[in-house]
Amino acid sequence: MERREFLKISALGSVSLGACGGEGLGNAYGASGVKEADVVQKYAQLIPANKGLDSAWVRSLTTRGEKQTYTDRKALEHIGMPVGGLFAGTVYLGGDGRLWLWNILNDDREGIEPRPISYKGTALRARDGTNYVTPAPRAYPFEQNFGLRVKDQLRTLDADGFKQIVFSGQYPIGEVTYEDASCPFRVKLSAYSPFIPLNTEDSSLPVTVMSYT
Repeated sequence: MERREFLKISALGSVSLGACGGEGLGNAYGASGVKEADVVQKYAQLIPANKGLDSAWVRSLTTRGEKQTYTDRKALEHIGMPVGGLFAGTVYLGGDGRLWLWNILNDDREGIEPRPISYKGTALRARDGTNYVTPAPRAYPFEQNFGLRVKDQLRTLDADGFKQIVFSGQYPIGEVTYEDASCPFRVKLSAYSPFIPLNTEDSSLPVTVMSYT
């Protein structure tokens, strides 16, 4: 079943249940069930196209934010920018350009790291924000890296291979630059997943692009 058709049917079922006054799904889809036209009309009544929202607030939802830049080593350790396709699991771009988290194995994990913690006398779960209170440690279940070879010297493109690293994030593209006084080259990484407005199929490809220049 196509994703779009699934979402359409799911939404139809939710609205139909409400339109039937809680009579249950059996009656809603029985021989005398609710017609789709009635559901559409009911939906338009409950959620009108013109919601009277503040126009300035609506514009703020689509205004692109300012690029954020980080150079501090400690700050770089806590960066995790999503660069996996929509509905294709979660892969993070770290502050030094390495990929981490790799929540792509359908292990039904809650949050980045499902670990309970205690905060000000209250037990917190992942859904309560544990990974904001105490940032999750970076996990690298796969051996993955890129490198730059200059003559007989090989440098890994990460915090181990370069002393100066700058991370700039402006979703959906994360940029990492690598510099070192002992290296004659400056390397720039642009990492992203295909993210095309109004194109769900191509935006949900399980692909991460790592472009080095």
